[in-house]
Amino acid sequence: MKTMRVWTGPVHAQKSKRALAAARRSVRLGHDVVLVRPIESVRDHECPGFLTTKDGEQWPSIDVESPELIHTAAEGATMVWVDEPSLFSEEEEPQVFGIIQKLRRTKRILISGLCATSELEIFRESMMRLVAVADRVYWLRADCDHCKTLGTATRSWHICGKTEQVDVGGVDQYQALCPSCWSTAMEERMTVKQ
Repeated sequence: MKTMRVWTGPVHAQKSKRALAAARRSVRLGHDVVLVRPIESVRDHECPGFLTTKDGEQWPSIDVESPELIHTAAEGATMVWVDEPSLFSEEEEPQVFGIIQKLRRTKRILISGLCATSELEIFRESMMRLVAVADRVYWLRADCDHCKTLGTATRSWHICGKTEQVDVGGVDQYQALCPSCWSTAMEERMTVKQ
């Protein structure tokens, strides 16, 4: 098995940016790196075919509709970066773990994505399974968007309250909160619902 590194944490924690930095270093060392991601993960500020971080850094991406296409997209590469693997459809997402593990036999793997929903539920299954078998896991923190404390946010918060587990969005829909601010926001939301 080749090495696998995972970057995870709440929204705004620079998961993609950190994985992108690792991809650039790998290219400098002679690796052929391909980025594959679910087409559902293309955000409003991005063009199809390019992952764009919030501060404008870009990396070419192969945006696929199903996890089976990860294998095809990875042909010829020595390293595969999968961004937001949990965003494949609910029916297809359970296949992601097996597909990545099979790729790992011959290719180094980079993974970036969320592990938990804004309600602190496991964000589908594949990401947690990938974290469990990774060689390195980077648990990243963001700055709390509510109390403005640097590096304390460990949780994502959906500003309006979502109706489905998956609601892809950016700064218009999500904030990064520290545990204290998240708990307060959750209590307020529960009070309003009652």
